[in-house]
Amino acid sequence: MFKRISVVLLTLGLFACGGAVDPVENPSSSSSSSSSSSSGEVQQLSAYERGKKIYHDDTNGLLCAACHGDDGGGVAGAAERPLPGCEMEDATEVICSSVTALETYIRNEMPKGSGSKCVGQCAQDLAVYIAEEFIGIDSNPESCSEQVSKGSLARRMNKTELYYSVNDAFGVGGNAFLELDTDGTLVGFPTAGSNLETTLEWTQEYLDAAVNAVDIIVDAGAFNPNCGNNSTCIRNAIADVGKQLFRGALTDAELDKIVSTFEDISAEVDATEGLKAALLSVIASPRFLFLVPDEEKVTHRNLTAKELADRLSLAFTGSIPDSQLLAAVDSDRLSGSALEAQVDRLIDSEKFDRFIDLFANGWLGLDVAGEKLDPLVAGLSQAQWDTLLNDMKTETRMFLKHIFVNNLPLSDLLLADYTFVNKRLADHYGLNAPTNSNTNFVKVDLPASSHRAGLLTQGAILAGGLHRENVSYIDRGKLVISAATCEVLRVDPDLLAEALTTIPEDATEADKIKLRAADSSCSGCHSKIDPIGWVFTRFGVTGEVVDVDPDGATVDTGGWLFERQFDDARGMAEIISDRGTLETCFASRFLVHSVGRSFNHAADKEDQCQIDSVVDQTKRADGSIGARDFLKALATGRISTTTGSIIE
Repeated sequence: MFKRISVVLLTLGLFACGGAVDPVENPSSSSSSSSSSSSGEVQQLSAYERGKKIYHDDTNGLLCAACHGDDGGGVAGAAERPLPGCEMEDATEVICSSVTALETYIRNEMPKGSGSKCVGQCAQDLAVYIAEEFIGIDSNPESCSEQVSKGSLARRMNKTELYYSVNDAFGVGGNAFLELDTDGTLVGFPTAGSNLETTLEWTQEYLDAAVNAVDIIVDAGAFNPNCGNNSTCIRNAIADVGKQLFRGALTDAELDKIVSTFEDISAEVDATEGLKAALLSVIASPRFLFLVPDEEKVTHRNLTAKELADRLSLAFTGSIPDSQLLAAVDSDRLSGSALEAQVDRLIDSEKFDRFIDLFANGWLGLDVAGEKLDPLVAGLSQAQWDTLLNDMKTETRMFLKHIFVNNLPLSDLLLADYTFVNKRLADHYGLNAPTNSNTNFVKVDLPASSHRAGLLTQGAILAGGLHRENVSYIDRGKLVISAATCEVLRVDPDLLAEALTTIPEDATEADKIKLRAADSSCSGCHSKIDPIGWVFTRFGVTGEVVDVDPDGATVDTGGWLFERQFDDARGMAEIISDRGTLETCFASRFLVHSVGRSFNHAADKEDQCQIDSVVDQTKRADGSIGARDFLKALATGRISTTTGSIIE
């Protein structure tokens, strides 16, 4: 069982000793004063045993035991507090509820003053040893056993979900709901009940949209049971369509009321209007619009099959459950391998394209990317820019789908040396086009000379950091921090206003970066934003490669980030990938999208424990995490399939 421990790594001075050493990635590459084992023999050891060798090796430059002692009890003049002292209550909290959190800290911060020197398997194995031997954290990834205490608010469907749900049921009519006002969002996702208001004004707009949708559906013959004035026929037809839209059978009382409405309107007007009134009774019903818990709030419980079906379907298809999910609900077969099989089916379905769209919109702002640009600045007409931007967004969507469907390493999101292009986009990027078609997109390898790697250098993502007339390297840097680390950069408006007065308006951008680095009110954020953002000055307003930076000088994208040096976008992405925040940030964002509440891996013990458990569970022998495996584990794990009573 994971112990819920508040670990005070900084106050303890964990790995407080150490100087500049070369990174240790694999324990087999470290020599040991007490062992001459070959690398093959080392690899056969358990993670605990490999970590023990690293900890007690006084030749690898990490100096673990030299600081903390062979027994973890501390060394006078170095890290004097014993490692078990992380359970002490008198220190500043740095949450460490799992081996993954400890691994991340080791990888990023240790040895003190020379972070990123124990990375990869080195950090994994060392974390296992320290956790089990000195701190008391169980390294078994299955052991995060605390019950989920938080629940999600009942919520209504957002307008995109209404669009897909109605179109899936009838083939037409969904467009009527796209006219509704923009839904409120939580970190970009319109899925949290607290952000999806249902005011009287919104309710009236919804009812108007429902009327329009029903007119379209019935007039198009998409709902035409050929019942005439036969009330029994109408009752059966409404029972069928209602079960799909309500995700459950209608009660006799509900059917009686709808049939009565049909009969009244048919007698007053005609059978067609009666049919419309009957269908409107379903589409305008709260049972269609709202996702409401099946049971009263309790301390902790498993979701019902119906609740799980709703959650899975809305997350992966943006729509109400299909016939196969409804059948699984009826037979109460949504757990274990059956649940995993349903997730696999949804990932393999055509509707998974919707997930790619919905998730990329919330996570990366893909839907609004490029809206700020005046295309005339780039010498393009609005039509030309729209076409190119659409190509770039297609590139990103196909790239994401390729990684998830094929279970490629999640790190490919940042580091992939391939992308997808048509002829027009290949020419724009300066790549050799393997196709002469502007319709078909094909996978291409990226040469080193392209300066591109993964998502971050794709045109659509770069377009998220544009002002009307120029590139904003600051906005591009902020987007990366948000998407790859989930770090929230909080700015005090008064301090910002004061700091801006100290930076001359005519200063070069390079000088502004230096001034911000020297100003304590700016450096906290800009020590990360500026080096990340400056990398993207290699790319112009339309994502093309350029050789001149914003100051008119030859582009130099080299820099330092988290005490590591990089030369270009790939090097910068490798540093971010090595920190391990992509996995936990992606998980947090996916869970907001699917569960519909806030998740904070950095500050919330329960969220951290549950997310780290999934990271540990899906990590392969080589340290990579399969993107599809990760999605499945998040969607089928305890954090998604159980609920508590605390509503935040």
